[in-house]
This record gives sequence, C-alpha cells and structure tokens, in this order.
Amino acid sequence: MVDKTLSGLSGSATLPAGTQFVTSRPSAPDAATRVFDSVSPSALPAGPGGTSTTATNRVVTGPGPVTIAASDAGGSVFINKTANEPTTVTLLAGVPVTILDGKGDAATNNITIVPPADGKIVGQNSIVINGNYDALSFEPAPNSSNFGIK
Repeated sequence: MVDKTLSGLSGSATLPAGTQFVTSRPSAPDAATRVFDSVSPSALPAGPGGTSTTATNRVVTGPGPVTIAASDAGGSVFINKTANEPTTVTLLAGVPVTILDGKGDAATNNITIVPPADGKIVGQNSIVINGNYDALSFEPAPNSSNFGIK
C-alpha cells in the first residue's frame, strides 16, 4: 500500500506504508547514481533543545520559531513539534534546504517560511506550507538573500 508520493525534492519517490519521507542524494560527489534515505522523523531521538540530527536531516520537535543554519545546507528540516502550534522558519542566505511537515498537521498548524530580512521567496515576503506532510525545497539566488522554489 502506498501512502503518498513526494516530488520536487530531488526527483520523486513513492513512500511505502509506515515511511514518512524518502529523499535522494548523490552516492558520491561525481556519481550519477542516487541513494535513497528513508527517514521516519518520529523514530529519531530528540537532542538538546528538542532537535535531533541524522546525516543532513534535522528534526525539530521543540516549541518556537526555527532558524535555518549553515549545517542544514542541502538537507531537509522536518517540522515535527511535540506542541500543536504554527511554526515560522527563517531561511539563511545562500543555504539550499527542504522544509517538510514531519508531523502531518500543517493544514491546522501552518509552517510559514520567511527569507532573511532583506530577501524574498519568488518575489514574496513569505510562503506557507498548509498541507499535511507537504514539503518545499528552497534554492538561494546567487549573491543575494532571495530564494526560488525547486
């Protein structure tokens, strides 16, 4: 049984029952082959400050706003908060990242993504994830604080 298909992360992948997200990455810097990582955010232990990390994936479980860090570059940030609350995510200039609703409650608790203070996301001041388990990938524009969506 298939739960959902996500696309736009780095291609698309069909998720088997029980798996929340599948992302792909090159198997080596110059390799054409891709490796698929299956990640179930609820299975990852929380670290200090309610955040856990695996490879280039970060799972946020603590309350409050989220700020993208340089260490998130090229990875995914799963919003999987223990508390039922909307989330604001602030992007970091020059850092490509994918933001995902890891809890499956974005229809009720929207995830609002905002650029750095002097930037825009496809010409907008913010973009909202408002579908359960939805995801968006952000690609920085060269030499600016602006972002596109992949």
